[in-house]
Amino acid sequence: MSARESDDEGPSTPKKKRSYKQKFRNEWLHHENFKKWLRRDMKDPYRAYCIFCDTSMIADMGALKRHSEGNKHVLKAKPSSSLTSIATAFKKPSPSLDDKRKIAEIKLAAFMTEHKISHRVMDHLVELLPKAFPDSEIAQKIKMKRTKLRAVINNVLGTTEQQDLCTDLKRQKFSVMIDESTDIAAIKTMCVVVRYFCPAKGRIVSRFWDLIQIYGNDNTDHSSSAERLFDAVLKSFQDHSISLENIIGFGSDGCNTMMGCNNSVSSRFRAACPGIIVLKCVCHSLHLCASDACKQLPIECEILAREIYNYFSASSKRQSEFKEFQSFANTDIHKILKPSQTRWLSLAAVTDRILEQWDVLLLYFNGKWLED
Repeated sequence: MSARESDDEGPSTPKKKRSYKQKFRNEWLHHENFKKWLRRDMKDPYRAYCIFCDTSMIADMGALKRHSEGNKHVLKAKPSSSLTSIATAFKKPSPSLDDKRKIAEIKLAAFMTEHKISHRVMDHLVELLPKAFPDSEIAQKIKMKRTKLRAVINNVLGTTEQQDLCTDLKRQKFSVMIDESTDIAAIKTMCVVVRYFCPAKGRIVSRFWDLIQIYGNDNTDHSSSAERLFDAVLKSFQDHSISLENIIGFGSDGCNTMMGCNNSVSSRFRAACPGIIVLKCVCHSLHLCASDACKQLPIECEILAREIYNYFSASSKRQSEFKEFQSFANTDIHKILKPSQTRWLSLAAVTDRILEQWDVLLLYFNGKWLED
């Protein structure tokens, strides 16, 4: 080629330098300065990803170092020391001291309720606990006397138990047992008990449902007819959205208001709940049978049982002397029982006790007769 031709072509252009792309390397994940925040970018193998800043960058050592020293990354990396493992993330946080105190107070309230302990005891118990357990922070923080105890029982324990019972009655078939109060007072109440199979306990249980006020200070209707009693029971279940279809049994005493053939509580239950099983109280039925059977016996037998009890009950001296006779005769030291007017079948226990102590009674009264 001549020089003229080369001048026409002009100066030659230099070749461009070929750029090299770095792929993400797994070794960087174990680097001391990168392992806490560096991850592989799943969309591009030539890029890296920062979990702190939610940022993607080129997979280059220099770029990674510059990013780790940037102000944005430094600020967001500060709380990284508080990161926990996946097992710790799903672990329930430990309750605070205040939560532990509340749990202790609820358990104390449940214990007092279960064992029917007077609420006044809590006024002294709450002062005893810090002294009995000086190393317990929970005991030092408990502040609950009888007023707060009553509020916890009514508003916490009572409400929770009623909600659990409502849940069971909505899913289970159950029987209803009712009875009116027998005390003579200005307020008359009716107790309602339900009986059903409890899946949690695996057995049949009887639980208190409601205490209905038939008449009292807030009610102007002072009647206790079968219709009024039946409507009050139904209302107590309907207020909690419990279906009457779940009622499969009804039990009560044998009075006409409860168990009469017509216009009674049981007849209304039969009409409202077809197929329901109605059962009279077994204790009431046995009491009537026993009372009629005892009418065939001479009245002197019952009079003898009452007179023996009255003879010893009014004198501590006679009871002490009778105890000495029991020790002398090597007989069990038992008191003579009282024939009750209201307790069913009490004469059976009284008769058994008199027969048990019969020899001692003969010995005692013969000795008294000789003294006289």
